[in-house]
Amino acid sequence: MNELFKAALVGTRKLPVVPLDDSFPTDQIATSHEALSPESDLLLRIGRRSIYELAGQPTVHVAPFPAAPSVESKIWSKRFLQVMHAALGQSQSNVLIEFLRALDEQGLNIPDSILPDLFNTSEPELRQAVRPVIDERGVWLAKLNPEWEWVLDAEINEAVDVRILEEQWNEGTIPQRCEVLTQVRLLDAEQGRTWLLNCFKKEKADVRRQFLERMATSLSEHDEEFLESALKDRSKYVKQVAADLLAKIPTSNLSARHQQRATQLLERIPSTGSQLKLTCQPPQELPRDWEEDGIPASASGAQGKRAFWTEELVSRIPPANWTTFFEASPLELINAVLHDDFSHSVITGWTRSVGACDASNLETIDWVEPLWKYWSAMTQHPHAVVQDQAIAMLETLSVWFEQSKLERAILQLVQDQPDPTNAPISRLLPFIGTPWSSSFAKEYLRITRGLVGSRTDRSVIHWLNSLPAAATAIPKEAFEIAQAPWRIRDQAIQSWQVCEIERLISQFAERIQLRAAFYEELESLQSDTNQ
Repeated sequence: MNELFKAALVGTRKLPVVPLDDSFPTDQIATSHEALSPESDLLLRIGRRSIYELAGQPTVHVAPFPAAPSVESKIWSKRFLQVMHAALGQSQSNVLIEFLRALDEQGLNIPDSILPDLFNTSEPELRQAVRPVIDERGVWLAKLNPEWEWVLDAEINEAVDVRILEEQWNEGTIPQRCEVLTQVRLLDAEQGRTWLLNCFKKEKADVRRQFLERMATSLSEHDEEFLESALKDRSKYVKQVAADLLAKIPTSNLSARHQQRATQLLERIPSTGSQLKLTCQPPQELPRDWEEDGIPASASGAQGKRAFWTEELVSRIPPANWTTFFEASPLELINAVLHDDFSHSVITGWTRSVGACDASNLETIDWVEPLWKYWSAMTQHPHAVVQDQAIAMLETLSVWFEQSKLERAILQLVQDQPDPTNAPISRLLPFIGTPWSSSFAKEYLRITRGLVGSRTDRSVIHWLNSLPAAATAIPKEAFEIAQAPWRIRDQAIQSWQVCEIERLISQFAERIQLRAAFYEELESLQSDTNQ
């Protein structure tokens, strides 16, 4: 132990004098001061030595950084850079992503000054928008920080070497192997199935479940034999995944068994006239073969078990099977079951089945509009649980609409309400792609301005919670209308409602102004380039 620190531990009474250590630099340049007490002298010597030890280290020679490549870059205006930095500071990245995509469309790259801030992002969608708009200097900069390696990662595509994927499959972590399995299924579904078959029984139950879920990629009838064997797995969770996947293969034996059960679940009943009437007769107790084929025994939430089993079975039947079996259109089938005790479960099952189909399936398209109308009405149900379910089902159906048609459907839902604020507009607008059409944006603004100008109640504030989504979706063509002054009823009376309305409108205006400034600068830059 160092003699100085030993003296500090045992005390100067036991060790009053510590001889100078000529080999230590601080003892060579300092001697004990006779006027100081042993304690003070000890502390000074310890202090000098501690400072010396913390003073630094010998110079280490490192290789110089490679020089940044010289590239011809745009001369960005001060205002453009201010706009880009303002977009970086937004709480939501939608505006920044929009700007990056606009730069990409014009063949432009990100200004160098904002590269570090962009490279620090961890948001996947923003990262995807960054990659196409970096130049050689951006690549050079990314190589200097290990945390920015994502910038350099090439996306997996059809040129990926399966041998490299196989190495990652054999040696990677579970999440990495899951991703590899998805990639190889895209490239060669049979190869992915072979890899999984070779190791499946050796893995733990949860790993088997995770791997099996990846079989949904490029799923086909060729996977049926393997999935049928997974139905006999020891884990109920693995069996559930296998059953769900088999139900998505129309030609599988499990699908055939489900279809046979479905013909007994829904039956035609006599009715006056030619109008079709259906009744739903789910079993009182879940048959064992239903459970073995993936119909869960336990209902979720407050739903009754018979209603739950109905929904689960119906959701596993391709929609076209019902129209063929009953020789009726989707609208006729919905109306036929509408007054049955289990109608809601049947229609929920039909909607889930539509959602599981490929959006290009022509036999399914006819189901979308009548189901949309049903769930549009359910958004006004008195129970919040049903309202939430209706929103979820509308989102499932929304992917089947072209944007213009979806915009019309949402406007119709609003117009069908005695009060526009009854429509859950804040939850519906995210279904629409951006930017909106000019006509939809103008109609949204007309309704919104009308509400603000005539009312200041809570319902109007609830509607105005859709303004953040609108501020990033309104197209350039509607900026002028969006920036027009707002007339707020009772604005002179500074109630909390008026203050909240002013705050929401102010935030909306700021974002529109930011977007408008970006496109003005971009247009100016393009004009200078073309001259």
